[in-house]
Amino acid sequence: MSHSLPRVTVVAGLMIAIFTGHALAATDLGEFCFGSVGVTDTIQISATLATGPEPIAELHFRWRGPNYLILGSGAATIDPSDQTVIDIGLVGTHNTANFGGNPQCSLYATLSNSTAVGPFAVTCTGSGGAPFTASGTLAPITCN
Repeated sequence: MSHSLPRVTVVAGLMIAIFTGHALAATDLGEFCFGSVGVTDTIQISATLATGPEPIAELHFRWRGPNYLILGSGAATIDPSDQTVIDIGLVGTHNTANFGGNPQCSLYATLSNSTAVGPFAVTCTGSGGAPFTASGTLAPITCN
């Protein structure tokens, strides 16, 4: 299946939002979805361009896996040291025994601003035990 339309939509939406600078009011940028190779998880993101002098997109997300749901928020911006990269940070919580029983999860991704594909790392903590960690590659997918 071709992912070029979602990729173009993600890149165009984030690039317009981030490079247009200051907005007079928050602007709805729409919905974007991501998946990772080898897993069935989907991350559905609703993005809004924040008001203020620096271009930052506010994110709310729903991360669905086979037997869990993580809800949370985050931000996206162009990396100040590398204009070809979009930095995304998400923090969320769930109420399951997944991720080693650790209920708070954070994801950090650096996506290419031309393809919206890039590496991510996840850490889940909070149970008092060993943190759960994982990494992979995010890529845009069609939102369902």
